[in-house]
Amino acid sequence: WGVEAMASSLLQEIHSRLHELDADQLTSIVRSLGHLQPEVPEVLKQVLDHCQLKVEEDAGVSPRSLARLCQGIAMQPSTTLPDASERLVSLIPQVRRA
Repeated sequence: WGVEAMASSLLQEIHSRLHELDADQLTSIVRSLGHLQPEVPEVLKQVLDHCQLKVEEDAGVSPRSLARLCQGIAMQPSTTLPDASERLVSLIPQVRRA
């Protein structure tokens, strides 16, 4: 197995269990996806959507978790995540509260 194949398999497993993860775990995954750069943009968007929803619901998200989320979004190429700037702007209220 190559690194890409392992990362792809891991992402599939994580994707199927998103509802089991808390906001801190999800922000760590999003940060990692900045390095892994998933080949399927739809999976990336679903993971980001779920993570951002959890962050919005969890008023006690740490500044470190928010930083991981912002970094993970900012690391994606614009071809993969064309709405990255809108996603970052939508996080401003949570960043201010943290």
